[in-house]
Amino acid sequence: MPEIFGGKKAKDVARILKSAVSPYAFHCEGFGNNDSKGCYINTPLIAGGTAVLKNTYDRSLVLEQIQAFDTAEAEGAYIGQINLFQVSSFCGPNGLIWGHDVMECRKPHAHQCDFGVTAGKTPVFDAGILFEASARLFGTAQKRRFPVIPGSVVPAAYKTISEIGPVVLYGGLGIGIAEDKASSASLFMEYVAGGTNLGAIESEKEIVSDKLLGSVLAVGENHDVEFEMIYVGTRALVVPEGSMGCVLVAVPYVTLAGNALPKGIMDCPDCVTIDEWEAQVSHLFYHRVRGRE
Repeated sequence: MPEIFGGKKAKDVARILKSAVSPYAFHCEGFGNNDSKGCYINTPLIAGGTAVLKNTYDRSLVLEQIQAFDTAEAEGAYIGQINLFQVSSFCGPNGLIWGHDVMECRKPHAHQCDFGVTAGKTPVFDAGILFEASARLFGTAQKRRFPVIPGSVVPAAYKTISEIGPVVLYGGLGIGIAEDKASSASLFMEYVAGGTNLGAIESEKEIVSDKLLGSVLAVGENHDVEFEMIYVGTRALVVPEGSMGCVLVAVPYVTLAGNALPKGIMDCPDCVTIDEWEAQVSHLFYHRVRGRE
C-alpha cells in the first residue's frame, strides 16, 4: 500500500494476497489449513455476549461460560462455529492487517486519539475502524459475507474474560504498526478486565487505553522495533444481574475466500480502499448468493 506514514520498507501486498487464499469461494479459512506459503490475513475485533443464568445452573458455571463465549463469537463480526486456538501476537512480513495493510480504511487521521500516555511523535488512532473492517469482511451471523468455514481450526491472538453480573467487562486491543515491515513484526496487545462501577465506564476505558498504549511502547522498546503508528480500541460490556457475560478480544489469522479477491482487485490490491472493495464484491456475499437477504 502507499506508505502514507513514511514506513522504511513496505510489504509485497500482491504476493501475500495471491498466496493467502482459501480453497473456498465463499469462506475464509484458518491459517495453516491450506498451503498459503506462510501468508495470512489478520482481522482484529472485540466482541461481547451474555447468557442468562438458570436457577438450575451448574455450580461450576462451565456451560454458562461456554454459552456466553459462543454468544460473543456470533455478536458482531461473525467468527462463530470455529475452533480458536491461542497464539502469540505478531503480524510479520508475510502477514497483512485487514483494513490497514490491505483494503485500507482511508482518512485514519480523522480517528486520531489523545491518551494520558505519550507516544512521542508516533500517531495513535482509534482501532474501531479496523474492527469495522473485520465486520465488513466476515459479515454477521444473520448476513454472512465471507465467514470462516464452519469447523475450521483458527489461530488467533486473543484473550477473554467471563464473569457473573452485575459487572462491567472491558476489552482492549493495541496494535503497533512496525515502521520497517520487511524485517520487523507489527504487534497485537490484548487486554481484558472487570469492574463493578457502572458510573465510571468511560474513565475505565481511558485507563485501559493508557495501559495498552504504554504496553505497546514498552514491547517495541524491548525488541528495538520502531512503530510508525499505533491503533488502540476498547469495548465495555454491561452484564446484568442473573447473567454471565463474556468479552473476547481477538485477532484471527486467516486465508481469504476466493470471491473476496476478484481479478479487478488483485490487479492493484494496494490501491483499493475498504469502500471500493465492498462495492466490487458485495454481489458475491454469501448471504446474497445463497438467498439469505
